[in-house]
Amino acid sequence: METNLYDKKVEVNYETMKVINDTRKWTLFLSILGFIGIGLIVILGLIIGPLISSLSGQRLGSTFPPFLFGFIYLIIAVIYFFPVFFLYKFSVFAKRAFNTFEPENMHLAFKNLRTHYQILGVITIIFVGLYVIVGVIAALVAAFSSF
Repeated sequence: METNLYDKKVEVNYETMKVINDTRKWTLFLSILGFIGIGLIVILGLIIGPLISSLSGQRLGSTFPPFLFGFIYLIIAVIYFFPVFFLYKFSVFAKRAFNTFEPENMHLAFKNLRTHYQILGVITIIFVGLYVIVGVIAALVAAFSSF
């Protein structure tokens, strides 16, 4: 007779909870640093456009407006916010789980950790795809520019 995987339960002992609590402390630290980094990226995004405009006195290459540099920084900050936010939520729920030993808090903690890694995975797939596309375009430009 086969046993359904979902009928099994995993018990977490105190030693495992201590390891999860130690992990939670590091994820809290990293998420706080992430929020600080996002704040710095936003500040940089708000000042880089006017700064480039004032330094160059005109558009860069006359095709790329300086305000787009700041806009790109702001988009990066928005994208970076989500994985950091879910890492922070993992820390919060893991702390609650450690303090109360309630399974629901542990479930929410790992659900947020899963979302954190899903977002990082999607971002990684997008950037690997962009690298491949840029590499192919660069190779084609290099191949046809020699003629």
